[in-house]
Formats: sequence, structure tokens, C-alpha cells
Amino acid sequence: MPQGLWLPNRRLIEVYNYYRLLLSLSLALAMSAVLGAQAETELHTTFKLYQVISYSYLFAALVLTALLMVLRKVRIGHIIATITLDITFLTILMYASGGIHSGLGNLIIIAVACGNIITTGRFGLLFAAIASISTLYMEFYLQLEQSSASSGYVRAGLQGLMYFGTSILIQNVTKRIDESEHLAKEQAREIINLEHLNKMIIQRMRTGIIVCSEGGRVHLVNEAAKALMPSDSSHNALQSSPHILPPLICQYLSDWKSGLKHQFATFSSIGGHTEVRCSFARLTAHSEEILIFLEDASKLKREAQQLKLASLGRLTASIAHEIRNPLGAISHASQLMQESQNLDKADLKLASIIQNHCLRVNRIIENVLQLSKQRVASADHIKLSEWLPNLVETIQQGNIESEVTLTFNQHVVAQFVDSQLEQVVTNLITNGLRYSQQTTGKATVELLTDVDQKTGLPFLDVIDDGPGILESDPEKVFEPFYTTDSAGTGLGLFISKELCELNHANLDYSKHPIKGSQFRITFAHPDKII
Repeated sequence: MPQGLWLPNRRLIEVYNYYRLLLSLSLALAMSAVLGAQAETELHTTFKLYQVISYSYLFAALVLTALLMVLRKVRIGHIIATITLDITFLTILMYASGGIHSGLGNLIIIAVACGNIITTGRFGLLFAAIASISTLYMEFYLQLEQSSASSGYVRAGLQGLMYFGTSILIQNVTKRIDESEHLAKEQAREIINLEHLNKMIIQRMRTGIIVCSEGGRVHLVNEAAKALMPSDSSHNALQSSPHILPPLICQYLSDWKSGLKHQFATFSSIGGHTEVRCSFARLTAHSEEILIFLEDASKLKREAQQLKLASLGRLTASIAHEIRNPLGAISHASQLMQESQNLDKADLKLASIIQNHCLRVNRIIENVLQLSKQRVASADHIKLSEWLPNLVETIQQGNIESEVTLTFNQHVVAQFVDSQLEQVVTNLITNGLRYSQQTTGKATVELLTDVDQKTGLPFLDVIDDGPGILESDPEKVFEPFYTTDSAGTGLGLFISKELCELNHANLDYSKHPIKGSQFRITFAHPDKII
């Protein structure tokens, strides 16, 4: 059914219906009392007409009220009929009260105005036309009936002009109100859409964002912030108390407000695998709302390290040819010197030193070039209980005296590029065997696979019997060119860590409580898409 046949605003009809009911009741009581107090000689006939019409108007108002309560929807035809009925009743009452001089024409103006508010366009002008014709006809009939009555045609004409003026004025005002309401609804809809968009953007941001009050009451928190909560918080820290900050962040917030510490603070996230940088800022200069930003500091470090690595790779690639040419010449010359029969033992030793250092420089260049060429490939699902024994057997073929102990969880699956995992684990095992040999005289390494009960992530531990790393050096162990072995290049662990991060894994060092060093590879969840 066309939309124009239905009334858009039922509330306006209800309000006008209550006005009609109150008006008819007032006219039936108050006006009849006033007329009844006058002498019945002149007004006897009109008084009786007034009583009948006023009571009929009250009855009609009651019927229309009941009908409105029954009807679920109101047609525009119903509105035209009821407004016309109001104009008709009020015109007859005006006639019964003595004509245009009674002042009841003002009530007809109200009916015309309400009709123009409820309806629009030609229907509003129709009400003005009906009211004008009814008033003029009422005045004409009154003049015919009472020839002695003073003429009221001029006032009736002016009253008709007032009907049309009211109709046009109300329509213009209503149109502007409707336009303003439509604009307000459009703006409200845009604001709601922008709010949903902002929430979606905030929820999808990788930076953790918390909005809280001065007292630490949380108003908003995104998913990234929930994943970067301090390690002293439970997994459901914000779920169990969604409006309260964790104690550690509350302490940092208090220190920031008092100016005791720098704006940036760091802590370990849930599981202890991520270093988080926490910073604070006010929403505005004088606002009580505080923004808390949680950023993965390790990711920032990795990005800085990648920039350094890219620069190093480009530099090495550009000068590798120039370095290798003279390096090859030096190496070749040292080999020829070692084959000479005229050199004594001291010169042969010097030539051997030259040859060894040439090989070391060449390994450094090859390692850096290899790392700069690494690309993210499709990860393999590797069952470690089947994969590790084959790798250990290959390593022990080159070192028959080595001893590698394997402890498996049969269900551990690593999501890693096969060739890259082989490179990482081989480097860790050979390092462990070498340092164990130097410390105990026996090349021993223990491999342990399991699943972390807190995070649910699979891991591989490589444990050796070496001397371990000094307490002041753990953070440096993964830096490029850092080594405690005079024959090493300092790139093995650095490359291993970079390869782990390429596969969404973590490589961490810790001091074993009984043995020497313990390196743990924490793999991505087997079901994670990487």
C-alpha cells in the first residue's frame, strides 16, 4: 500500500484527540452554564440547539477516542473526516452562540492549525477552505434568520483569511521542523555509524588501548590490550573485573600522574613471552579521561632490528664481491705458502692463522647474506617426536662421541618451515655439544618437547652442560656479532632467533637450575594460520 495513505506520526493524533475530548467536555459544561444563566426568551431555540450540538460533540469525541484505541493504523482519510467533523460542530456551536461575534471562530483556527500539523500540502488548505465556507454560510444563514442582526460578513471574510494564513504559516513551520528533524536523524545516524566505525577500528588495532578515569575505572578496552595484560594478571583479568585496571598498570598510572617516573614503563605480558611498553596520555589537556597505550616492545625491537639487518644486508651485498676478491687472493696465497718447503714451523703457523681468519671472514659474509635473503614460506606441521630423531642421527654422524637425550610429548606439533627449523635446532644442538665438551669433557645435550600448561603453546627445550651465560649478558646473547667463542662469528643465535620470529615463534634463553644453558623455542599454536 502507498506510504502516503498512512499517517506517519500516531502520537500527534493521540494528542489532538485528547484536546478534542477536553474541548468538547468544556463546551458542554461551561458554555451551557453561561447560556443557561441568561433569559430563555430570545435564546430559547438557539440554547436548545447549542445543548444538543455540544452533547453530540462530546459523544462524537468519546467515539473517536475509542475508535483510535482500536485501530492499529490510521488512514489519512480518517484524519480528514475527523478534522472536518470538528470544524462542522464548532461552526454550528458558533451559530448557536450568536455568530461570528461569539469568538468561537478562534477554536476553528486551532482545529485548522492542528489539521495542518498532522497532515501536509493540499489537505491542510482543504481544512482552511472548509472552515472559510462554513463560517461564511453560517453568517449568511444567520442574517436570513435574524434580519435585525448586524452584518458580520466582513468579520467572516477576515476570519476566512485567518484560516488560510494559519494554514500557510503552519505548513511552512511544519516543513522546516520536518527538515530539521530529518537532518537531525541523518546526523544522529552518521554519528552512530562513526561510533561503530571507531569502535571497530579500535578493536582491530594492534596497539592495545585502554580508556579509563582518574581513579582507574575502565571505560573502553580493545582486544589487543586484553592480550597484552601484565603477567601478574590472570587470563580473564578484564573479563572478571571489566571496569578495574590490573594492579601493576594502576601503579604505573599513579606514578605517571605524580610525575615520579618517565612516561614509558615496561612489563611482561601474560605468559611472559612478550615485553610490553606502557604509555599514558590525557584525552584533552584538561580532561579526566586517560588513554593508556600498550605496545609490543619486542615487536618494536624486531622492526628496528630488521631495519638494521636490511641495511647490513644491502651493505654486505654491495661490498661482498670487492671483499671476496682480495680475501680469495689472501687465502690462496696462504695455501701456497703452506705448501712451500722453505718455511719453518713459525711461518707455517702464521700462514695457518691467515687461512683460518680468511675462512672466518668468509663465513661472516655468507651468514649475513643468507639472513638477508630469508623469506617467509608456507609453514609445515612437524611432529617433533618423529622429526627430531632423524635430525639428531644426522648430527651425530659428524660427531660420533656426542650424546643427545630425547624426552618427547608424542602430541607436540611444531608449525615451522622444515628447512628453517632444521637450521635453528642444528645450531642450538651443535652449540650445546661444543660448550658441554669444553666444560665437562663430554659432548651432551638434552632435548625436551611438551606443551605449556598456561599458554597451550608447544615448545622445544635444548639443554646443555656448559658454563651458561653471565647474568649481565642474557640480553646480548641474541645480538649480532656477540660471541664468547674466539672462533665463532656471533651470528648463529641471532640468525636462529630471526628465523623463529619469521615463523611466529619465540627463542628465549634461561639458566637451567641444575645444568648449564637452556634455550626454549616456543612455537605458534598448531591451529593458527601463519
